Amino acid sequence: MVGSEKWWSLLLGLLVLAAYIVPYKWLGQVRAWYGAGFFWALFALVVILLLVRFTTGWKEPPKGV
Repeated sequence: MVGSEKWWSLLLGLLVLAAYIVPYKWLGQVRAWYGAGFFWALFALVVILLLVRFTTGWKEPPKGV
């Protein structure tokens, strides 16, 4: 992996870790809509945006390879 790919992988790994810790540890007692459900919606949006940003530089391999 290239240095920037390692950085993106680490960032996504931290987000996945946060996806387990935040809703169950800190938002588990919140019963309103802005509890864990709101976190999941924001989490999904952030992950989608990061994956789009990460894959933007990908190119098709040369033909014949």
